[in-house]
Amino acid sequence: MRILKKISSLSILIYLLALLTSCAIRVVPSGGTKDAAPPAYVKSLPANYATNFTGNEIEIVFDENIVLSQADRQVIVSPIMQPKPEVSSRRNRLKLKLPESLTPNTTYTINFGNAITDLHEGNAYGGFQFVFSTGSIIDSLKFSGTILHASDLHAEKSVLAMLYSDTDDSCIYKHEPDYYSLTDESGNFTIKNIRPGTYKLFGMKDVSNNLMFEKGADMIAFNTQSLQIPRDSMATMLMFNERDYFPKLKSAKKDLKGRIKIITSAAVPDFDFDVLNKSISKEKCTIIKNLGNDTLFLFYNDSMADSLNMVLRNGSLLLDTVFIELKSKRSASGGRGETALGGSIISNLSGNFLDLGKLLHLNFQFPVQTIDSSKITLRIDSIATSPIVLTFANEHRMQLVMNHNMLPGKRYELSLLPGAFTDLLGNKNDTTIITWNTREPRYYGTFTVTVSNLDINNKIIQLVTEKDEVVAAQKLNSTKIEFNNLEPMLYRVKLIDDNNGNGIFDSGMYYTKRQPERVHYFPKTINIRSNWDVSEEWKF
Repeated sequence: MRILKKISSLSILIYLLALLTSCAIRVVPSGGTKDAAPPAYVKSLPANYATNFTGNEIEIVFDENIVLSQADRQVIVSPIMQPKPEVSSRRNRLKLKLPESLTPNTTYTINFGNAITDLHEGNAYGGFQFVFSTGSIIDSLKFSGTILHASDLHAEKSVLAMLYSDTDDSCIYKHEPDYYSLTDESGNFTIKNIRPGTYKLFGMKDVSNNLMFEKGADMIAFNTQSLQIPRDSMATMLMFNERDYFPKLKSAKKDLKGRIKIITSAAVPDFDFDVLNKSISKEKCTIIKNLGNDTLFLFYNDSMADSLNMVLRNGSLLLDTVFIELKSKRSASGGRGETALGGSIISNLSGNFLDLGKLLHLNFQFPVQTIDSSKITLRIDSIATSPIVLTFANEHRMQLVMNHNMLPGKRYELSLLPGAFTDLLGNKNDTTIITWNTREPRYYGTFTVTVSNLDINNKIIQLVTEKDEVVAAQKLNSTKIEFNNLEPMLYRVKLIDDNNGNGIFDSGMYYTKRQPERVHYFPKTINIRSNWDVSEEWKF
């Protein structure tokens, strides 16, 4: 009986132990809440905002281990130190080794940007600054402002804002600024710890990365008048690409058989050339000037020439001397690797439709010499129509405009038989069929804007896409402007102060202290819907 009781007690004990074991489920530790806090400044030697500094090393201690990220780009020292300080980190300490000699009685600001992050999560200690002075006081003045792109008022991050105590106009070409900072995503900047004085203010997109302005590479913004700090404390500047006053040759090469494409750094107003080799004469060459601000085409009509050696000039100024191979190397298949593309025709159609109020454009790769209208047929809903009026868009004779008033809701077909067009080199087009449709008027919308409190002289008003692509434009001749036949989409309304009345936006010119023409945007986006009329008032 006792044995049975012992067995029974032992069984109960084993059962209870098994039950307790089954309840003790193992759980992997979660690791706690993710660390989202950046490192924090603890102390430094010397102390932040120290005066009478005479050393050449700075050590900063943080509350956790740190990592430096892109220190060469993120760490900015103002005024500039030469050579740049060496920045390093070990565990929770950051060290800066400074140049042996610093400028006396000067306040230095070291902005670390987002260079300092914690070791494990990469949390950045954004905007941390270390300030010290080699004199007895810390300069405490600051200057703030905004830099925007002149053409569309959009902001860009990391554009330089620079102050020069040298107020000579050439300072931005000759040396680095006294103080500088970078813009944020909204184009805003603040330069701190400035001493009182007179300064020139610039903005610059430093593509050349040398803190000096290089025309043609960097974008520039400038304040017209010198600043008196602390009297002046804010400014807005408009940034632009400045035209190169002395164009340089960027490239010259054969891009098609019989055509050389010449690209320069800026427009060449008085382009001329001389042929040096005897294989081709200048009389057999034709130049098309100013197709774009920086592009010219030279056409040659001598299939026997192997090369072209030329001197390119802008008036009496030498641009360059170039040697151009005219014969292509044989292709792997054994052919000459060339195709006569002079007869190719490209229209301005971007899809199957041509909007009402628009005209059909035909673009050619070579100037058109003759047109054979008997080989051109226009059909509307399969029915031939006449007459067909084709006119050249300009004196280059590389674009034809079909002056035909498109009817709504129709299908058009333009048939161009071989030989309808003959270009400068005698190339004739192949058979080309161009088809398109027109929409019914109810597909489109109308927008009317009324401006007030504005001198309408020398003003251009544009409808642009959200990417600032121009859809329609008018010269402002009255306070009420109407845009018809608009595709259903979102638009912005843009107004340009066309100061010189040339009908286009003109950039600035630091050389002559001319600011870019001002642009303005209506504060609301315009939503155009099919068969809708939208009206807005724009008060200036």
